[in-house]
Formats: sequence, structure tokens, C-alpha cells
Amino acid sequence: MLNKKKVSHLVVDSGAFIAGTQIQDLGENMYTLPEVVHEIKDQNTRNRLQFIAYELKYREPSEEDIKAVISFAKKTGDYCQLSATDLKVIALTLRLEKEVNGDKHIRHEPQVTQVFKKTHSEANESMVGFYVNKNDDKSDDTKSEGNCAENAKEVTEEAIESDGEEEEEEEDSDEGWITPHNVEEIRRQMMGMKVDDEVEEVVSVGCLTGDYAMQNVLLQMGLKVINIKDGLRIRSTKQFVLRCFACLKISTKTCNDFCHNCGNFKTLKRVALTVRDDGTKEVHINFKKPINIRGTRYSLPTPKAGKHSNNPILVADQPIPQQRKTKFAIDEKKGHNC
Repeated sequence: MLNKKKVSHLVVDSGAFIAGTQIQDLGENMYTLPEVVHEIKDQNTRNRLQFIAYELKYREPSEEDIKAVISFAKKTGDYCQLSATDLKVIALTLRLEKEVNGDKHIRHEPQVTQVFKKTHSEANESMVGFYVNKNDDKSDDTKSEGNCAENAKEVTEEAIESDGEEEEEEEDSDEGWITPHNVEEIRRQMMGMKVDDEVEEVVSVGCLTGDYAMQNVLLQMGLKVINIKDGLRIRSTKQFVLRCFACLKISTKTCNDFCHNCGNFKTLKRVALTVRDDGTKEVHINFKKPINIRGTRYSLPTPKAGKHSNNPILVADQPIPQQRKTKFAIDEKKGHNC
């Protein structure tokens, strides 16, 4: 949906500045963080920020909001995909939403996507040519044979009577399709124009970002998200888990490198998860993506001892040496500074 009205309070991420989005056309009051501007390394983007045609306000989120965002991002499986700056941008959006609209509608638990069953209409057993294989007695078979002629007569008469009704229903069967009669109405809808008495939703607080992980967390929390490319409001959400392609087990802890079941390293793949209406879970796996077999072709090198050994990590609880400088190197550096 294209927002014709500007967002009252718009939190801007670095992706919007880099993409050159006309932010002044999307929001009235623009907010961002100093860290967002500092992480922009593109010289052209930095030059544009020197001559912006709107006031850019800097605000910092509270510690309470940052902790709430971190806890929520871990539940959705997006925590490892977010940087510290991304978490603070989400927390700032949360803070503005609480100040403007309150916190009653803000979710503390992610909503799992529901997949509904496809309903099929039951076939009419009296239809000509319909056959059901039943293990009935011979007496039942003879009775059914006698009724076939009568059923065929009834169906033929009903078909003749319904010919006139079907011609009238064909006119209404174009619903949902683009026809010469509704092409102008659909064109106005695609151009963002109001049709009939449709009420356009006003967004008071939103976040302008192109990061998919940020969009997912914002939407799951009940916050508004605006796309940086076309100003459209984003509505779809996803939930991610880790699936081990060695033992085929599912893990909800998306920050692990080792499988909790088989203990293999780098065998966990990030996949989308949905839940059906009967409670069964469905994992969406991309089988076209090849599995990385790096480290499985050659034998492991001989382990080396010492403080600065760089041995491969093979188990989750493997002790890692502290890569600290020696006392002699520290004293020597102090002597040069003096």
C-alpha cells in the first residue's frame, strides 16, 4: 500500500541514505542515531547529508527498550543478523511508538505464521461418471445398478434447467480477474488512488529500512515498516530456525555454530518456519543451495602448542588460547613511549 500521507515520526536507517530515498516526501519528523551516520562510508552519501532539505533529529533509545528488542530478536531468530546499531534503531522506533500510541498493541512474543489447509468441495455421488469403490454385498450392487438410470435422468433434467442460470452466473465469474469492465478501477488502485469509500490508514510512527532482519523484528513487534525503494508499507513476516543437514534436527537457538544433537560444526542452515492450523510445523528448505564442504576434503593439520597456536575449532567447549601480548612486548612498548 502506497502511503500518500506522510508518516508523522519516521526513524531512518543508513540504507535509506545510501539508496538516495526522498525522505522528505515520506515523513514529517525524521529521526536517526549518530551511529547510523557514522557507519556511512560512501563519499557521495556523505556529501548529500551535508545539504539535506529537512531537519534530521538525533535521539538515543533507552536501555529498557534496547533490552526488549534484544530479547525479542532472539525469539524470532534474527538476533545474529543484526548489528548493535540495528538494534538501537529498532529500539528508537519502539520508544517513539510508546510515546505516541502507547504500548498496549506492542507484542512481547513473536507470532508464528499460520498455513491454512486447502479446502476441496466434496464430489456429488449422483453425478454421471462418478464411481466409488465400495466393498458391499452383491445385493447392494444390483440395487445400485437399478438406480443408475433414474439418477442419470434426474441429472440430465437438472442440467437442462440450470442452463439458463449458468448463463447468468458466467457474468459474475469474472470476479478477481482484470476485465475491460474493471481495468480502470484496478489501475487506480495500483496507482495508490482511493476507490469508492476505502479509508487510507494513517501511519504515525514508522521505520524506513531495507534490512530484512530489521523489517522482520519490527513487524513481529507490531511496529510499522516503510520500504526504502518505493515508500510502500511492508506487511509480511517470517520466523527462522536452524536445521542441521547432518542429523536433520531443528534448533531454535540461531546463534549456535555446533549442532546440539550431533555436535557437528557448520552444519546448521538458516531456514524459514511456519505452523499449520492443526499445530504441525513446516520447514521451508532450499535444496537448490549447495552445501559448503570446505574442510572435509583434506585431513586436519597437526595440533600445535603455545600461546599463539591457531588450531581449528572442532568442539563447542574447546578452550581457545588468549591472544595476549607477552609481558616483554608490553614493557618494551612502554619504554619506547617514555
